Amino acid sequence: MYSYKDRIRAVELYIKLGKRVRATICQLGYPTKNALKGWHREYERGLDLPLGCAVRVPQHTRAQEEVAVEHYLATHQRSERNWSASSNLCGATSGNCSSSVISRRRPMNS
Repeated sequence: MYSYKDRIRAVELYIKLGKRVRATICQLGYPTKNALKGWHREYERGLDLPLGCAVRVPQHTRAQEEVAVEHYLATHQRSERNWSASSNLCGATSGNCSSSVISRRRPMNS
């Protein structure tokens, strides 16, 4: 996130340098190409930039987030049990079953 002052400085330099993106970014060391073009578009639309950041509308309601978190926690705990059970199938306590898996693979052509 860049301050209002940084964004205005970048846009003014961009205009001064003949709208050359690479020259502007090289001289300032920021922003990205797309950010600079977006700032310039906003600047030309209103001859100024908004003072703050754009406020984003939440994608999900609070209730939807809570349901998603509960589902994740329930699923995650179940997957941990499955992981530990599958690691014991080979008789290895560390979960390293590589020797039994490798022995079942087809030989590579050399």
